[in-house]
Amino acid sequence: MLSVKRNKTKNFKKIIRINQTEKTRISELRELQTNKIP
Repeated sequence: MLSVKRNKTKNFKKIIRINQTEKTRISELRELQTNKIP
């Protein structure tokens, strides 16, 4: 029971990390696009 809970939190943290990298990638793309437009 305890190990299952630990596993869930681990997965949750992993998901959060993935989401954050996606967000930074998206914002970087957005910055690139706005920089392209003079």
